[in-house]
Amino acid sequence: MSHFCLLHDPDGYQSIPWDLVTDDGVLEYWLVHLEKLSEKIFAYAQDHYGRVAKDRIARTREDLTAELSSIRDSRMIDGNDKPTPIDFDRMWQRLLNRHGLVDPFATIKRKAND
Repeated sequence: MSHFCLLHDPDGYQSIPWDLVTDDGVLEYWLVHLEKLSEKIFAYAQDHYGRVAKDRIARTREDLTAELSSIRDSRMIDGNDKPTPIDFDRMWQRLLNRHGLVDPFATIKRKAND
């Protein structure tokens, strides 16, 4: 049986169509989304790691605020002038690693993937 492509323009298909460079609304959506999501993650990390991580979480929050401000100004993520939402994920992971906050959801992810 033959396979029929359901895309109108398969060669021009993008799995991530958001334009973070020229579309102010899209960029702001992702910046606000990451700000809100990060607060949930910081709260979970605080519960997960306890008081010993308070300073590391605070430094991560400060770095994230600075990074997001820089992105708003430059529209670049880690030097990438055509960023995608995946670049936000990479930046976020870099910040967590920098401050020794191993992904607090790692256990949950492992269980989901088993």
